[in-house]
Amino acid sequence: METRTIAERLHDSYIVQEKVEDIILEAFQKYEPENYYKLDFSIGSDSYDNSIEIYIKNIMPYPYEPCWEIRDIIYGMGFGTVYWNFADVNGKFTEEIRGTEPRRFKEAPERSDATWCKEFWNKWGINGTDKRFDGTWFDKYKKFLK
Repeated sequence: METRTIAERLHDSYIVQEKVEDIILEAFQKYEPENYYKLDFSIGSDSYDNSIEIYIKNIMPYPYEPCWEIRDIIYGMGFGTVYWNFADVNGKFTEEIRGTEPRRFKEAPERSDATWCKEFWNKWGINGTDKRFDGTWFDKYKKFLK
């Protein structure tokens, strides 16, 4: 059995990362060409939950979310969860999408204590919204109802 050095394994990891980034770029080019040309992102991953984190560095104003076709391609690579992180005007990642939940502020008190949020979560079986999400564009989440 061949033992690979740490250096060789590190080089392999960069090759895999480039491949993942290329697949993401190709998905944007195919399904969201208007965003492909301005897309600036980086990725990270966590083995404990088999997730990928995609950090969108350019401003993509709310309520923008990547289309399901792009998300499905990323899940098709074998990730258990996809976390999207969105930068604000200061370059801080203040908004996120966790898996199939709607985009939201990472730290928003109304997420946990607002009555309307709890009623909405109970009705639709999703959680993690903030008060910008009024449900008027909820149709795109129907495939994930519990």
